This record gives sequence, structure tokens and C-alpha cells, in this order.
Amino acid sequence: MANVDESDDVAKILFEMPVAVGSFVDGKKLKDIEWPHSCLVVGIKRGGKEIIPKGNTKILAGDYIVLLGNEKDVVDIKNNIRKMTEI
Repeated sequence: MANVDESDDVAKILFEMPVAVGSFVDGKKLKDIEWPHSCLVVGIKRGGKEIIPKGNTKILAGDYIVLLGNEKDVVDIKNNIRKMTEI
């Protein structure tokens, strides 16, 4: 899992991405996915519950991944995550 650079003075933003059935991340553990630089998975919304994920947390279709990223990189991060969460 990628770490957000603590020395970076750029504003951070939280955003959510839905996970589609059969997507690249569907059924994978967080630790087994190479996340884009400058973003951090901070939560998973699943069936009305919010999960604070750990490396062994499995991502499932229908989840919403909550990410923290640099505001200046958010468009690139969203595009990269979208490729992993859609089919």
C-alpha cells in the first residue's frame, strides 16, 4: 500500500471510488494491490458499514474505497483507481 508523503505541503482530499464486479481489485487483499503514488486507502464502505482497512482486508465488488490523496494529483489518482475498480 502506498504511503502519503508526510513532508508534502500539498493539500489533501478524501474521495470514494466504487468497486465493480470482476474488476482488477475485486477479491484482492489491500496489501496485494499496487496503489498509485501519493494516495492512501483510509476506509472501505461495505453494506452500510465503514471498515478501517488493514493489509489483509479483502476488497469486494460493491465496496466503496475511501482514499486520501494529494489534491494536485487527484485527477491522475482517480483515473488510475478507476482503471482498477471498473471492468
